Amino acid sequence: MSSIIFQTSRKRIEVCGSERYCISNIITEISLPYLRTRLKKEGHLFYLETPEYLKDPHKRPEPLHDLVDIRNWLYTEPKLFPVKLNYVLELGNDILILAARIHGQCEIHGYIRAKNAKWVARILTRGLSTNHRHFKIFRENEWYEVVDLLRSTKETVVMSYSVCNDPIEDYKTEDWESMLSKLHKDKTLELRPAGWYNFHFNEVDVWAPTICETTRNYEV
Repeated sequence: MSSIIFQTSRKRIEVCGSERYCISNIITEISLPYLRTRLKKEGHLFYLETPEYLKDPHKRPEPLHDLVDIRNWLYTEPKLFPVKLNYVLELGNDILILAARIHGQCEIHGYIRAKNAKWVARILTRGLSTNHRHFKIFRENEWYEVVDLLRSTKETVVMSYSVCNDPIEDYKTEDWESMLSKLHKDKTLELRPAGWYNFHFNEVDVWAPTICETTRNYEV
């Protein structure tokens, strides 16, 4: 089973991968009104909302003629991944922003410096007791171990995802310290108070050619 990994040179905490699936679903549910409105503005139709499609599946409107279920597509289309994350980053509270950053950056080794670790721990602690539409964003007990790690660490905590490469492998180094020296150069991977509410993911080429520009107007 997959897992989200939080690690230092001395300690490693694994959170069940189902937590990422839960976070992904919550982020999609939050962003669905925006995604639906945006696609309709661009002339796309929703098959499940189109009477002609309900009567005859062969009458699928262009340009998404090969899609059976638009709702399923909104959940699973990789190109929409940064769009959904950015919607939550724009409108969400600290807990949802943290969830989006973990979901969006665990595979590429987002990191938390020791000086900011207690700040992230406070947000995560609030998230452990907060529900979104009756569903907990952070559910598993392993998150409490992550909180403990963040509260006590004196070094950088690096995220990974178990089905992807270890950070040392990705940065082609032989030891943890050498990897960190390279990782710290990329400030976009750092979870920190500065720029917390201004961060967004790159959306270039996310949409079809007619809607490929970056989307920063989240009016629904």
